[in-house]
Amino acid sequence: MSYIGTVQQCAPNIQAMLADHFTGIGDGVSPDQRPFLQFVNNQTRTIALKQTVNPSYSKVKTIELLYRRPLLSTDVDGTSPSNCTTGDDLGNSIEEYTINTADGGDWVNVNATYALTDLHCGIEGFAEFFTKELTRLVDGVDAKVSAKTATQLLAVAGAWSDDAEAAYTVSSNKLQIDYQNASSEFNVAKFYDIADALQMTGFGSQAVIFGGTQINSLMRFAQAGCCANNGVELGQLWAEYGLASVYDRDVASAFGGQAHSVAVQPGAVALLTFNQAGWKNGVPMLVNSGNYAMFSIVSPKTGTPMDVKVIDDCGSITISVAACTKLVALPNDLFQTGDNYYNVRFVNKIQAV
Repeated sequence: MSYIGTVQQCAPNIQAMLADHFTGIGDGVSPDQRPFLQFVNNQTRTIALKQTVNPSYSKVKTIELLYRRPLLSTDVDGTSPSNCTTGDDLGNSIEEYTINTADGGDWVNVNATYALTDLHCGIEGFAEFFTKELTRLVDGVDAKVSAKTATQLLAVAGAWSDDAEAAYTVSSNKLQIDYQNASSEFNVAKFYDIADALQMTGFGSQAVIFGGTQINSLMRFAQAGCCANNGVELGQLWAEYGLASVYDRDVASAFGGQAHSVAVQPGAVALLTFNQAGWKNGVPMLVNSGNYAMFSIVSPKTGTPMDVKVIDDCGSITISVAACTKLVALPNDLFQTGDNYYNVRFVNKIQAV
């Protein structure tokens, strides 16, 4: 008896079934919400980078970003009315990003093998067993991708503007914030220092601060008072303050601990992804495919696309879940030398001291 037929039957509905299981904790799902990974997977937040992959048989896919750097006031030195004489060749710039889709490239994956004799003895039907185990594996891949993405976020953090560095204490590209006063009370005025430094650095509205509890606690205390709940929606904070803060344990860990956070402008980063099973999207599951099934799903928690493979192999069944991802950011030279925003990438580190 092969269980692949059962997998094929439930696969078209597996996304909805996974969503149901992700609402609870008892089926191997971590309570970690992984907010930065949710944020970067939200395509409405990645408008600044368009993922257009150059056609290629190579396992390393290339994505190009075409951009233009702002002019400085010193670049505008004419003193005559506009005319038809030859002007400067201002040109534009191209940044190339790559994602490695080969084995050992930008993939993370987890495999689990189960003895068919154990399945026969279980109280769950195979469809329920399969969904619960897949839920656990998807959440595990989510955890790995979240930690990996947080580390990549650290690598793309940029500089504060010259104005911000002149007005506030910045060390190693970290804005230093005295988040408590001498009486160990929250230094609420520092909320405005953070907001002003971000504005000086060119951040628009809807910036989000991810990371450790110290800056997050200060921001929430200043914004919503001492009794704010952790469940405040980003949209509510954006509407009221133009700035939101949320705790993210993976970001805090990658950046150095609970005293460390990072401010991110929507559109400044994008998560490149690749699916092996993408060609099957919209195609009915193959019938009578023997002992093998493959399909793509999206994590109900974070929105990360993943590939699922199931193999029924003579006495055991193996489920494999994999995700190919890479975080990229705006170029280092988005602004030219001498610009107030030189080396600004709209990913900026903050440290509570």
